[in-house]
Amino acid sequence: MGDTTDEPAAAGATDEPAAARTTDEPAAARTTDEPAAVKSWWRRVPWVHVGTVIGALAAIGGLIFTAITTLYGAKVAEDQLTQSRDDSNQAKREQASRVSYWVDNDESRLHVVNRSLDPIHEVIVHFEVRALVLDSSAMHPGAAFVIALNSVPPCSEVLFERGNLRWTSAPKAHFSPKAPLVRLPPGADFKKLGNGGYLAFSDLLFTDSDGIAWVRGERGDLKTEKDPGMSYSIPGFFAWGAVQDFPPVKPLENCADG
Repeated sequence: MGDTTDEPAAAGATDEPAAARTTDEPAAARTTDEPAAVKSWWRRVPWVHVGTVIGALAAIGGLIFTAITTLYGAKVAEDQLTQSRDDSNQAKREQASRVSYWVDNDESRLHVVNRSLDPIHEVIVHFEVRALVLDSSAMHPGAAFVIALNSVPPCSEVLFERGNLRWTSAPKAHFSPKAPLVRLPPGADFKKLGNGGYLAFSDLLFTDSDGIAWVRGERGDLKTEKDPGMSYSIPGFFAWGAVQDFPPVKPLENCADG
């Protein structure tokens, strides 16, 4: 009787652990395989090289940023220098730009104008009376005038009127009257201008209050003159002209600074 009761119990004891072992082994294998695969991928990445590449890219980015910043700074400095130069040139031309001229519509009078609040000095006015028959015995198509003035006062104009103009047939190489005839010794034969012809401006030379010499051209252009003692060439067959008396100076109504 003892032998028959022990066999089923032994059989049951033997079967249950076996079933448990076969059931538990795949689960244990799954839990240990997944972390190992992840760890294997992580280790395969060359992190040293990745860090080197990232560092190189950062260095290149820094160089590009520095280059852009340097270029921008150089451009700003260049613009500031250009603006400073323009402001300096504008200040340099401030007084000279206020010195101008015009001829009346009937071409009988020339106005030389100083609208600045400072005088101009060493003034030389060059103009001509053209298409004018001066003398039937000589071939003179007109007269050329080179008139020198010590200065032109602030906010004033000098008026060259036809009635004050004279001409002479004296050889050009020997006579160049820049002062009014009333200041010259007698001897030269000057005559009044006849009717006809027209007055044409050539150029105006003057020195501003800073000692800079300027030339205002026949088309209104303004430029500095390196040689204030420049000489004028008189057109062929033109006679020398002069003013009989000092040209009148008149004040202007409005010369507000700025």
